[in-house]
Amino acid sequence: MINYMRTSERAYTEDMVKATRYNDKGYEERLVVFPDNMRSWTSDPDVVSFSVKVEERWKPCTSHVIRKRATLTLANDYMFDGFSLAYIGGWTLSSQQEGTPQALKHYMHMDLKESKVALPQLEKQARRYAKLLLQPYSLFV
Repeated sequence: MINYMRTSERAYTEDMVKATRYNDKGYEERLVVFPDNMRSWTSDPDVVSFSVKVEERWKPCTSHVIRKRATLTLANDYMFDGFSLAYIGGWTLSSQQEGTPQALKHYMHMDLKESKVALPQLEKQARRYAKLLLQPYSLFV
């Protein structure tokens, strides 16, 4: 993981408030000075929010990370669209296409236990993305 910032909160007491002002939106802000000389303006009556740098570090790889990387590779390098990603990932269209009409999502879903034509339909769906996968990766990078 690369360096990033995260928000943290620190409680303060009234004796730490050194000044007050009104911000551009008309809200009162307080200048809080902590005993360790950290200073910050806040509009919250109880806590000060501040950014903390999180250093670069290794994070254990999970199956989710591998699936995400594979999905990004298919979308960015092999030009898969939402339908093809849904087919290969086994996802519903609703999770891939915001603008897909509800009726189309309903008709595209197949219950493999109930449909006698499931296998031929799956073969047709596979044709949609198989031709994209059978290209040398060097064409895309």
